[in-house]
Amino acid sequence: MISLPRPATGAVPVRVIDNAGYTAVITWNPAIPEGTRFVSRTEYTATIVLTPKDGYTLEGVDFSVPGATSVYDPATGTITATFPRTVVTSGGGGGGGGGGGGGLTDIVEPEVPLAELPTISYIYGADRVETAIAISRAGWASAETVILAPGDNDHIIDALSVSSLAGQDDAPILLVLNNSIRENTFAEITRLGASKAYVVGSLGQGVADQLKARFPQMEIIVLQGANRIETAKLINARIASPQGTFVVGYSAIADAVSAASFAAANGYVIQIAASDAAFGGDASLGGYVLGGPTLVRDVTGLTRIYGADRYGTNQSMRDSLTFMFDNVYFANGVTLVDALTGSALAAKSRAVILLTPQNDPTSLNFGPVTPETRIYGFGGPKV
Repeated sequence: MISLPRPATGAVPVRVIDNAGYTAVITWNPAIPEGTRFVSRTEYTATIVLTPKDGYTLEGVDFSVPGATSVYDPATGTITATFPRTVVTSGGGGGGGGGGGGGLTDIVEPEVPLAELPTISYIYGADRVETAIAISRAGWASAETVILAPGDNDHIIDALSVSSLAGQDDAPILLVLNNSIRENTFAEITRLGASKAYVVGSLGQGVADQLKARFPQMEIIVLQGANRIETAKLINARIASPQGTFVVGYSAIADAVSAASFAAANGYVIQIAASDAAFGGDASLGGYVLGGPTLVRDVTGLTRIYGADRYGTNQSMRDSLTFMFDNVYFANGVTLVDALTGSALAAKSRAVILLTPQNDPTSLNFGPVTPETRIYGFGGPKV
């Protein structure tokens, strides 16, 4: 008998067993790259190759794996063990950068068709700035820190890495258009009672001065590099204890916002490759490359997650990483800005943000949801 733990959603796969009389090397199908974990609703098969140690033999022993349908081939010393599919893990979730959720529960209900899901709710305002305020109101009764990011299409990319900082500081992300803070945004900062603000990317000192004039006692930190890569470095340097890395392409806003809620919930930093797809940053923490090799070349020590397009990469990320499914969020995959501001809220429940053209939920595969899952769209139903 081989004692091998049954695969569980989010658990680290066992790869080697060192017993008194033999060693066993285990490979999994579907494959599980180093640094990743079992995902939900998946039937895993373990191929276990036994090698006897000196003085021992496998002859006359019939091996099996409890909890699995297993077949042993004594001629090769190989066991093939197929386990029941993994269940969905749902939990209460937590707010901070690397903080874990509580009250984990295994859900065994079948996946639910869209027609049988609860009513889909939307969190939105009149435009992207007002939607960011609506997201802040939905997630925070108060906040010590706020993050101001550029909302202009030409400058959203300056804020690619900001979700990690939002997760660490439990801070909502508010938007500024045309380098001018709206009165409603000032009002939201007042409601939150924030005493600290990060001003990110192209906004620069001019926006910081507007904040200082309204809130003289506020601590204001400007994170503005010479370009998007340098701005990301300044943001990432603020992460106290990074747990991993996402690398995205130079202009890959969609891949960055796909990773944003996971990065915020798990303390991952988001780094940006150069325009020629080369990556010159630090990959020593391990983690993932998002998107195909034309966006980011292979990076030693990082696992690639990608699909045929931004939506395929988004779905592959959902299936490859561990999320909770109490809540599921979706957002427009063309404009992307609502997904960026929504990432800090989604991180609170360790939820995924799915991308869809024109904010249309009927085009989505929501994944391992249940009738109790709450589904929210960032931005209005006609965005």
